[in-house]
Amino acid sequence: MSRKPSNQKGMTLVELLIALAIASSVVAGAALAIFQLITTPERNSNYMTAFTQVQNAGFSISRDAVQARNVTVDGSSFLTLDWKDWDDNTHEAVYTLKDASDELKELWRTYSLNGSPQETIVVAEYLDPGTNCSWDDIENVLTLNVTAQVGDKTATRTYKVEPRPDS
Repeated sequence: MSRKPSNQKGMTLVELLIALAIASSVVAGAALAIFQLITTPERNSNYMTAFTQVQNAGFSISRDAVQARNVTVDGSSFLTLDWKDWDDNTHEAVYTLKDASDELKELWRTYSLNGSPQETIVVAEYLDPGTNCSWDDIENVLTLNVTAQVGDKTATRTYKVEPRPDS
């Protein structure tokens, strides 16, 4: 004698557990994707900000160092560059690392023309205290090591600048 299959109503416990596992996997994957979408722009932004600050410091010091006739590296002002132009005007750029928040530093530039201060500006922010420069009298080269840190992202670059030759 054969039995007629009964019409099944509802789902078994095994089917519910499988459906729950699949749904939780989909939700976990969606949550991870949303987390990545939220945090990736911030991490990229932090790195780009650090990189931009390193470039700002390097560009400003390089621009002045190329013209410099006298280069002074010391602890009080970090770096002093001076030169004369074609009209015999004396220019001086003094770079100073000043304390900022969270143990980071700011690079300030004070520019003077013929002994009178013209402007003082912040060139770069978020600089690591290990940022330094050195002058090689033999090679006649200024070496600048700049590190900036924003959040957990760090950017570092080394610049080597030779002042233009005397003509």
